[in-house]
Amino acid sequence: MNTWKRAVTYLVKNKVRCVLLLLVLAVISTIMMFSLCLKNGVQESVENLQETYGSNFVVKEDVKNEGERPRFDEKTIQNICDNIQKTEKIQDTCIEVRRLSFYYDKLEFLQGLSAEVMKIDEDPEMLEEDYYYTKVMMPYGYNKSELSHYFQTNTLELIEGRHICETDRNVVIISDKVAEKNHLKIGDHITGEVSELIANGGDMNIILGKVELEIIGIFHANITQVTNEYTIEWEIIENLQFVDAVTMVEMTRVCDEYNDEVWSPLPATLYFYVDNPDELEAIIKRVKEREDIDWEGLMVEVNDSTYQSALSPLQTINGLAVFLFVFILIVCVVLLTLILRMWMKTRKKEMGILLSIGVGQKKIICQFLLEGFIILFIAVLLSVGVTATVSDKVGNRILEQMNGAEKSRREQQEEIKERIEKGEVASEEEYMTLVDQLTVVTEVEAPEELACNLTYSNVVTTVVILMIVLIIVTIVSSREILKMRPKDILSSV
Repeated sequence: MNTWKRAVTYLVKNKVRCVLLLLVLAVISTIMMFSLCLKNGVQESVENLQETYGSNFVVKEDVKNEGERPRFDEKTIQNICDNIQKTEKIQDTCIEVRRLSFYYDKLEFLQGLSAEVMKIDEDPEMLEEDYYYTKVMMPYGYNKSELSHYFQTNTLELIEGRHICETDRNVVIISDKVAEKNHLKIGDHITGEVSELIANGGDMNIILGKVELEIIGIFHANITQVTNEYTIEWEIIENLQFVDAVTMVEMTRVCDEYNDEVWSPLPATLYFYVDNPDELEAIIKRVKEREDIDWEGLMVEVNDSTYQSALSPLQTINGLAVFLFVFILIVCVVLLTLILRMWMKTRKKEMGILLSIGVGQKKIICQFLLEGFIILFIAVLLSVGVTATVSDKVGNRILEQMNGAEKSRREQQEEIKERIEKGEVASEEEYMTLVDQLTVVTEVEAPEELACNLTYSNVVTTVVILMIVLIIVTIVSSREILKMRPKDILSSV
């Protein structure tokens, strides 16, 4: 009787044992396939986030640099951008500047900390300074405002006019609340001033520079910011402003020249967007190797801040998938070792007879492996059907639970806010929970669905891993007996 016939005969005569092994392998392979589907679904969602919100790296000031602080102006910043853009596969560039405040004498803004301090200050000079700061804002400077994380995440939405582009000079985008409060519209002009008080804490009446800004856009805030009397005016979301980057750099240079010092080596943060997220690290390496850029005082790093909030539940699910896969692999090795060792002991007589009639050890092991592979094949077929049916539903159920936890956290913060507003005493822990919302945080909503679809590669990976485990465990379990002489095997039965 050949190896195939012996394997099939054994399986037919020992149905209970075979069904037990079949169920074990079916459960193990199902969980393995599901964990791979879950991991693939997370990876696809992360890639979608990178494509939607831009996979980019940032060049900014190296605050740990102890060397000389070089001066950068509009021209040198543009040279850095132009040189880096020569690197292959860089798609777009965004310049962000936020180093300077403007005073707007003719505008009224939503009130915050400075307005509250005015209520308790009695010193006339301090009152004048408090009033001054109710009109001091810290604009964001952009060469392309549409690439701002505020607009990319839909925290802010442009409802009138247009975005700032690279050729713009002396332009501004304001909120609908500020526009309504001051009766402003597209095409109107507002004047911002930089005083000695802003530059170095000196005299507010000494004006270092003025800039007249044309309103080219009006935005609406799509989130409700939690504020209180400790929120600084320029951090209130409706008070945000977006000015062209060139104007911001020029006004920063005015302050630097007046103070005869450099506030920072780079008064801007430079974002570079790449075509393929998978090549981001390689592109950064090539950028750092460029010899046409003086990297003194600068640093380069990956930037995922735009969609970091959305990554949290995905990272948790990815960790769960990895844990599940490793755990079931360990369980698989342990269970198969125990099961096959017990079975080998019950098959001592069979092995002794086969050895005594001249069947070699390799053929006997091949028979055992063939039996295991037949059972594994049937188990995988069952697992494919089960996994293909439930993986997507279970994966999205897990994602729903993760997103639900984040939603509960936000609801808790809203509840605490209402208690504080009603004058109820909140615990220190509750108050600290609220602190995170006192400033604007741009957040990308986590994906609502995961594509946990079973793929051919998932099935092949599972089969290959289980076959390797089955081969190792079968050989180890059978070799203990097969290395004995036939006479010794039969006498020990």
